[in-house]
Parts: sequence; structure tokens; C-alpha cells
Amino acid sequence: MKVKLFFVFPCLLISSSILAKPVLIISTSYNRPDFIDMQYMTLKKFLKDPYELVVFNDAQQDVLAKQIEATCNRLHVRCIRIPQIIHNLPYTSFWPGENNNHPTKRHTHCVQYALNLLGFNHDGIVVVLDSDVFLLSNFSFIDVMKNYDVISYMQSHSSSDKRIIEHCSLPLFALNMPVLPNIRSLNVNPGYIDKVPCDAGAFTVFYFRNHPNVRILSTDCAYIEQTGSFSNNSTLLSNNRALAEFVNETPVFPINVDLFYQGKFLHHRGGSGWDNKSAQYNTEKTRRIRKLLGKLCR
Repeated sequence: MKVKLFFVFPCLLISSSILAKPVLIISTSYNRPDFIDMQYMTLKKFLKDPYELVVFNDAQQDVLAKQIEATCNRLHVRCIRIPQIIHNLPYTSFWPGENNNHPTKRHTHCVQYALNLLGFNHDGIVVVLDSDVFLLSNFSFIDVMKNYDVISYMQSHSSSDKRIIEHCSLPLFALNMPVLPNIRSLNVNPGYIDKVPCDAGAFTVFYFRNHPNVRILSTDCAYIEQTGSFSNNSTLLSNNRALAEFVNETPVFPINVDLFYQGKFLHHRGGSGWDNKSAQYNTEKTRRIRKLLGKLCR
């Protein structure tokens, strides 16, 4: 009996070491170095996996690029500069007249560059997080992805011939790299699918059509347009008092956030300013979100 145990035990160690491979988290930063602190804080508090956070620095101005780099250095987070020339090249496919520096297009350039450089070479789980996505409670990608190959909020559209178009969205996009076939063919470009205009991540539809056996967990997404619009009895809020206070804070405010995966991830939305909200609005919105994260992480 002791001999049998001797042989089983190393196998368990090997299995555990495979599951414990660090999760690679890719985040792109454009003009909000303060988000790096907020994302770092919530991952450190709530992510139960071994992980490495890598920030891809896509600032257009040198001043912002240095601020992003300084923030990463202070937190001991690896920071990789995005070559700005890729935004002037056909780094991903485009249509004549398309603005290669449109925020959506810039973002997909960055995510594709990060995947090409690091993600596709990682022998473990890779998670793409928008810089304005923050973890709100305990979570393990390793545990959840024992039964899935991909996690994302799947956007769904219907073409004129009634064909369903489903593609990943990039705020939260997790990939179990070792089990995904021909993964280097994955493309996160936006564009037209079956003549339907689709958002960032649109071209992932082609990967899934070519690999129909990939197991996808399409996470739930609750959009909160303004505070006071959710009941405290909501399943999303019942186990998180701080989140309930945030959602119902007065005076009423057009908070405009997403909650992914049963309220475990908060997506700021418009964090880089692409939605052209006023500075006053953005300051108040960030104050409220920072207040929430402070309560949760203390």
C-alpha cells in the first residue's frame, strides 16, 4: 500500500503544478494611469490564482507614457510600450476610409499586439481586461476554466438572412491557451460580419465558426444606467453591501457601468474618454467607483 501511495503522490503534484500556472493578465493603458492602481489593488485583493499583470502602454503623448511607466514601476508591474507606428499600418485589416486611430480600432490593435507578443506564447490562462475593469469579490479563473476554454460577454447580432453572429467582447476575455486549437488564427478586429457592423472582438466569430467545439462561457452582463435603478433585493447586490450602496448612492447619478459575472467585475465604461463626457462628470464617476473599491479592499 505504501508503494502505491508513493507513485500516486508525485502525480498529484504534477497535476497541481499544471493548474497553478500563473494566469497572464493583459491590460492596455491609454490615458488613465490612475486605473492601473485601482486594477492592481482589486486583483491583489480578490484574485485567488497565481498571476502576472502586464500593462501595455499605448499613450499617444510622451508625458502620459512616462506617467504610466512610473505607475507600473512603483507597483512592480511589467510595462510594455506599444509601438505607435502600428496605428498607422494595416496591423489588423481595415476598410478604405476607416480611421485607424479611432478608439475602438486603437484598442484592438493593442490587444492583438499583446496577444501576438505574449498571449499566444503563454502556456496557461490568458485574461484580457480593459484598463477600467475592476474585480469586486473573490474569483478564480483557474477554477472556472476547468470546464470552459473561453470566458467572455458574447455580443449577439442577427444578419439580414437571419444568421446569428456571436463574438467576444474585450472588456473581459479569458482564454485557456493550452487547449485552444490553432489559437494564433484568433483575430480581435472590429468590422463588418455578414454585412453587419460589429464592435471590438468581432472577428473572433470566424475563430469560433472554424472551431465549433470550443467551450465558451458567455458571462452575464448587467448594465446600470443610473444610481437608484436597482433593488437592494437584486441577486447581484444581496451578497455585496458596498456594491449595493454604490448602485443606490444619492443624489441620483448617470453612473453608466457594467457588472459582469454575477457582479464580480465592474466595467467603468468610457474610461479613456471616448464617449466625450465632461471632465466634471468623469471626476464624479471615478470618485464614486474609487470609493466603492476602497470599501471593498480595506
